[in-house]
Amino acid sequence: MTVDASDHELQQYLFDLQGYLVIHNVLSPAEVAELNRLIDARRLPGPRESIRFGSAAGKHGPDHGFLNWGEPFCRLLDHEAIMPILRFRLGDYFRLPRAESKLRVAELVEAGDLIPIAVDGWRAPGYLWPAARRPRSVQAQALLSPFDSLIWYRERTLRLFGFRYRIEIYTPAAARVHGYYVLPFLLDEALVARVDLKSDRQAGVLLVQGAFAEPAVEPEAVAGPLAVQLRRTAEWLELDDVVVGERGDLAAALRRAVRAVSWRRE
Repeated sequence: MTVDASDHELQQYLFDLQGYLVIHNVLSPAEVAELNRLIDARRLPGPRESIRFGSAAGKHGPDHGFLNWGEPFCRLLDHEAIMPILRFRLGDYFRLPRAESKLRVAELVEAGDLIPIAVDGWRAPGYLWPAARRPRSVQAQALLSPFDSLIWYRERTLRLFGFRYRIEIYTPAAARVHGYYVLPFLLDEALVARVDLKSDRQAGVLLVQGAFAEPAVEPEAVAGPLAVQLRRTAEWLELDDVVVGERGDLAAALRRAVRAVSWRRE
């Protein structure tokens, strides 16, 4: 399936679903022609071989890593039309080989395409893309599935947001901290709460079995936006109502907020 480069919501959905994107109108005809010329000049792998992202010459042969095929292929790593779409953490985020990733990062730093930065509390350096723009504000509201690309790499989530997350589906019920199927809540640029949800099809309601605010987060400030997202989730699931239970420090404020949100499912 293909997707236009400007449709960011559809990009995110398709990437989470299938692990890749096919994006139209990224390369110019001249770029395509140059890449094809380099491909034609190389010995392509046989049917039992695979094309690697980048390999040291001699291990799999000099032609197996397409980053060794010429400068135009290397430029794809920081193409101005591609970089804004690639929201990734280098290295282990996409299970790239660590040693090879370090070499590629070093090359990008040397070329000035990545800037090493120090972040308070991080033992390892971070990296900044020189063309990255810092928005004046971030406005976002979303309930995140446990497998959302923003949070699935737990170490990164902890470093960036100070949010410790664990899927407790396989944890014995008595040992669970927050619940069976818990979704974090993103509000603007912070992960501020989490809710344990269950779809009760027989009763036609979305059950909030537990609602928890993060430390230093005021429940009343979070409850309203979260209530809106819960109503939207119930509507998407074709359920008639949202019912908030008693468990969690956010439950009381959320129950009031849910009652205050207008609700009419078509």
